[in-house]
Amino acid sequence: MDAVERSSIIVVVAALAAMAPISLAATRVQRAMTITGIALTTLIIGAIVTADGVRVNLSDSVPIGLYGLSRPSLVDLRRGTMVAVCPPGAVVRIAENRGYLASGSCASGAAPLLKMVLAVGGDEVRLKSDGITVNGCSVRNTSPLARDSAGRALGHWPFARSVVPAKMLWLYGPNPRSWDSRYWGPLPTADVIAIAQPLLKTTIHSLSCAEVDG
Repeated sequence: MDAVERSSIIVVVAALAAMAPISLAATRVQRAMTITGIALTTLIIGAIVTADGVRVNLSDSVPIGLYGLSRPSLVDLRRGTMVAVCPPGAVVRIAENRGYLASGSCASGAAPLLKMVLAVGGDEVRLKSDGITVNGCSVRNTSPLARDSAGRALGHWPFARSVVPAKMLWLYGPNPRSWDSRYWGPLPTADVIAIAQPLLKTTIHSLSCAEVDG
């Protein structure tokens, strides 16, 4: 991570921290404490981003914010875990042609995707026109779209019920327009390059029962 990237992340962190509401009715002391808290948060997170292993996410596919990256292990790859993944070449080519991915550190030259683990080896996944179920639990915002935001046709993974093979993952983003496994199916666990832990984000999202069942 070079100095420009660090500076950019710190600016974003400051902007995210500034989203904290300050009531007009708050007392002078309360406002001062809020502003002090924002300043301290910015300084602390700013210190963190001087080291590698941090990702700022500005895509609304997953919550916008700052994520700490750590080395993955199979034990960590559970439903609901946020991961950074380098997708295979066929997926990357589609993404690059359509401008879905920026350049980055993956071997393909693309930036890693941030996605949430939706299903792991042994889970039953069913993809239908109205969305995905995992082990019988419906997951909201997972209906495959016919077209992307630019109006281009989108192909989807075949509608079917299947058991996820060992060392494979279904990935998704909570945004209805997330580009994820509903379009390209499961990916190998070997494609996961990091576990992403939120340090600072704008919204909190939780999965449906698919995250906690089993």
